[in-house]
Amino acid sequence: MTVTAADRQPILDRLGEEPWATLHARLEARADEPLQTDSEEEWDHDVVGHNAGVAHAAALLAWLHQDAARAEVAIAAFEALQTDFQNNHEWDVNIRMPAPLIGFTGAWDLLLAGGFLDAEQEDAYAGKVITITDLFFEEYIDDPVTLGQLLGFAQNNHPLRTAAAVGVPGLAFRDRHPAAQEWLDWAASETTWLLGPSGQYVMADGAVSEGPYYYAFGLSAVLAFLVAMDNGLDEGSALTWDCRNRVDYDPFTSEGCEDGAAMSWDNPLYDPWFQRSLSWSMALRLPDGLRPPKADANLVQQNGGALVAAAVWGDAQAEATLRADAPAWVWDWMENGAYPADTTRAMDLTAQHLARLSPELLAAAGPPSWTDAAFMDGGDAVLRGGWGVDDPWVLFIAEQGAARKTLHDHVDGLSFSYAAYGEYLLLDPGYYKPSELDNARTADARAHNVILVDGQGAPDKGLLTVWGDADAWLERADRRENFAWAEAWQEYEGLRVTRDVILVRDRYLLVLDRLDPAEGEESPEAREITWRLGGYAGYDAGGAFEPGPAGARWERTSAGVDLHLASTRPGLSIVEPALVEGEAPHVHQFDLERSVGEHGVIDGVVTASTPGFVAALVPYRVGADGEEAPLQVEVLALDEGWTGVQVTGAWGQDLALVREADAPTTALLPGGQYVETDYRAVFLGAGGAGMLLAGPGTSLWLDGRHLSPGEGEPVFRVDD
Repeated sequence: MTVTAADRQPILDRLGEEPWATLHARLEARADEPLQTDSEEEWDHDVVGHNAGVAHAAALLAWLHQDAARAEVAIAAFEALQTDFQNNHEWDVNIRMPAPLIGFTGAWDLLLAGGFLDAEQEDAYAGKVITITDLFFEEYIDDPVTLGQLLGFAQNNHPLRTAAAVGVPGLAFRDRHPAAQEWLDWAASETTWLLGPSGQYVMADGAVSEGPYYYAFGLSAVLAFLVAMDNGLDEGSALTWDCRNRVDYDPFTSEGCEDGAAMSWDNPLYDPWFQRSLSWSMALRLPDGLRPPKADANLVQQNGGALVAAAVWGDAQAEATLRADAPAWVWDWMENGAYPADTTRAMDLTAQHLARLSPELLAAAGPPSWTDAAFMDGGDAVLRGGWGVDDPWVLFIAEQGAARKTLHDHVDGLSFSYAAYGEYLLLDPGYYKPSELDNARTADARAHNVILVDGQGAPDKGLLTVWGDADAWLERADRRENFAWAEAWQEYEGLRVTRDVILVRDRYLLVLDRLDPAEGEESPEAREITWRLGGYAGYDAGGAFEPGPAGARWERTSAGVDLHLASTRPGLSIVEPALVEGEAPHVHQFDLERSVGEHGVIDGVVTASTPGFVAALVPYRVGADGEEAPLQVEVLALDEGWTGVQVTGAWGQDLALVREADAPTTALLPGGQYVETDYRAVFLGAGGAGMLLAGPGTSLWLDGRHLSPGEGEPVFRVDD
């Protein structure tokens, strides 16, 4: 279930090297932990899960070193194991069951392989795990009411973790118990469906619908099952489709799942569709190695990517791009500032890592060859300056379809977050959910860095499958020598909002917004249009938060960021929305301590019909001089219908402009230059260092010089 007989000698040969020495020491420390005592009144999954982990670690060491004393620790855990699962008091205990069931099944398997069990013990301990699994399966999978409530609505980590929990004992005990084959068939059906193209969980480009936090929660348990299947069941083995958890409501379908039909087992561990999710998770990685708090999420490490890397690395038929990425998944695992080489998040996979990581793969580990990434199906664009802890990082979100229709999604189309100089500066507010009967307080648009119309963004999130929100479309993304860029749009409140996010010279960020009537809509009356931004400083977030007449500053220990905001309409005012403790937009919960607090938020407010905005977001290193000090930014006074900023650095002056659709095509710039264009958004890098023209449009003239793109010029044009 965990390792094979062939793994033993290679593990022993590597124990003097890293990371195997650390992994072995981690197992020793776990095996040395005292067993806990379960309550007679309650079957406590935490106690059973803890003891299962101790038993599994001790049994692995007993098998590896032929250590009878370690075996006795695991045997003591089995002797203490209570089987009255029906006395558990946790309504969603299904997602807590991988540790108890996979842990004790793996311990039994290792003790048996090591010759530490007599026939009576072998049967008795297997019987205990079978009894618990049987009761669990009957209550949570075989009961259609409970299944529908806990797994049918979810179609996410809930059925994945439940499947892993029953799948491993199903595989181990199918020759011992008549129901075990049913457990295995259901587990194989769930994982095959949800991790493949039919499940609407993993998108075609690898993005995962419920975001990186719950993806990581489900991944580790699923990998324990997939590794067990890789060890114990041949590819192509005959199983039976079990479709009882398939549902038919948007975006899910049961089409293609034939209950009772023959299934040929193809392990998702070797399927590029699932493997691409590791590249997506790698792309989202914050500079410190954690995953961002997108959707219902806290900052989190990922446990298990290195195991998928080992599968790709050892597969001569693996997809070339994934084989190129596999060493980066190992590097990502090792180079995490808070949790280096973690193997315990959400499921203890220490033994699997000890067995499956090869010296050749570890020697190849390193950062990816790429930096930016755009997931058009999943709606995530990441712009980054590199893979170092101080490099800039931007996540820009524009989800549509199945990518946004999940219980853990947020109404966050067109939102962005930003890190630079080792600090998370402009935030996603994370997962503050004080009531289990309601959505997170951070779930709706008003909690995110988006544009609001009379205080409203896209439709609020409803309960369960009342998804709310609206599709947002990531249209384009690319990188040129001096900037990386992505564009997306979304329609709500009768408007179409188009947003361009540009990481310039890997030094600062531009956000260019233009508003138009939504398709089929007339030009609306003037309304209150709010450009909202929340940063990780001020109030409980610490540091300094300073609103100003044209923007704001958020400063943390190592770095800060200055916002300079301009609008195409007169009367733009910078205000701070009223702070109500525990409510959006100030509340957040995402840090490693899960602390709840408030942070500084500003609104750029203008009364208009279809205004545009230009924002320059300039990070700086606290106390630095020269290139890492705050840059000079000038908000330009232009004709009505136009706006822009000029950013000055050692390279010269960069220019960014936005024009309303019905504004004149000619404007006078400060300094006496005339610009003429029918494009809606323009970026001009100093000294011919690059140009972005966002459409629709045909030409750009500057003081009589035609600057429209030409062959060989450092120019990038975008036309609708």
